Amino acid sequence: MRLAHDWCKLNDKSHASKNDVRQITHADDVGYDLWTALLIDAQSGSPLAPMQVHLKTSEAVHSTAEDVPTPETSHLAQVGPTMQESSTWGLPQTIVHVIDREADSLGRMRTWNADGHRFVIRCDDRRVRWDGESWLISEIVDTLDREMLFESVGEAKHQGHSVTQEVAEAEIVLDRPHTECRKGEKRTVSGRPLPLRLVVLRLIDDEDFIVAQWTLLTNVASSEISAQTVAYWHYRR
Repeated sequence: MRLAHDWCKLNDKSHASKNDVRQITHADDVGYDLWTALLIDAQSGSPLAPMQVHLKTSEAVHSTAEDVPTPETSHLAQVGPTMQESSTWGLPQTIVHVIDREADSLGRMRTWNADGHRFVIRCDDRRVRWDGESWLISEIVDTLDREMLFESVGEAKHQGHSVTQEVAEAEIVLDRPHTECRKGEKRTVSGRPLPLRLVVLRLIDDEDFIVAQWTLLTNVASSEISAQTVAYWHYRR
């Protein structure tokens, strides 16, 4: 099963009677901060149930969690406790946590991996180790493309149009230092090398143009789940 973590803003500046809205970015951007952990069927991609919800107002966090975050808790700091709590839900299958680019944090990924949690995270370009050498993820993608290692894995929809899905993957290692905040100070931490799979999903239109592309990092082994399935999980998200 997959658990999709996501945050959204509930804009409520037009409702003057609500006195518990919070400022989200600038002074005119007010409302509520909603976070949901949505359980999704791994085969069909259909939503099953919201397993945990936090609604952050200016005064409190209204939550279904046992470990309720404070209003000051950052988005990423909410993820770990939910991962831990998910192991107590008694679900019949292993949970894979699927999170968008906001979770592209090396320090967090090291912690989640060490705690035994499985994840698929959309990532930005970053420097990694591939075949013993230092590469940017964008350089790896270009190499996979140049060596014609992308495989067509079926049809999909993009903005209402039919497209072709193509997938490629590479075994990489994240071995660079990361930054942590300890006692109010930012410190650089070396951390252990983290072996992951880089899965690249791209959508190709009927004129052979790339209309969308995502780079994903996962600690789910290739012997358990194919790159095509990892890509499908994110596409359905």
